[in-house]
Amino acid sequence: MNVANDKIEQLFYKYQKLMYREAYRILNDAALAEDAIQQTFIKVMANMDKIGAVEDNRTKNYLVIICRNVAYDMQKEKLYLNDDMNRVDYESEDDTELIDFVEPSEVVISKESVNRVTKAIGELPDIYRDVILLEKVYHYSKEEIAKLLNINYETVKKRSVRARKILAEVLEKEGYLKP
Repeated sequence: MNVANDKIEQLFYKYQKLMYREAYRILNDAALAEDAIQQTFIKVMANMDKIGAVEDNRTKNYLVIICRNVAYDMQKEKLYLNDDMNRVDYESEDDTELIDFVEPSEVVISKESVNRVTKAIGELPDIYRDVILLEKVYHYSKEEIAKLLNINYETVKKRSVRARKILAEVLEKEGYLKP
């Protein structure tokens, strides 16, 4: 067994229950949740160079993000096929204002502000949080994010802009970001 296969196996045994809970929360179906985990690992195997140590929190978060998005894709497909509900179009809003990601020089640096930024990111809706984390923490390009999340490039750009805008508004309102 080579090193990559060994690492995949370790990741699977370490995080399968966490990934299952996340997928099941979205899909409410045990078999589909297991399928989501399998599809997640197919994507992960194609991006092993982006995976850190098995025990690293970043690795855990990365796996959950990918699994969650696979589950959402499966849910959309299930809804589309069943035609029971109207699908939500998250990209329907017009977003013409572009803002830059919060620059470190604009943030009052303290443990409290770092904790608040982390909390603000955690409070973002999944679709924005996942893009921001993949882009800024895991250093994926927008093209890579689009491929990983199975969405188009323009959608990634819009979600990234919206996430940064929401973060900037929250942090400015709370005094952690200079106006």
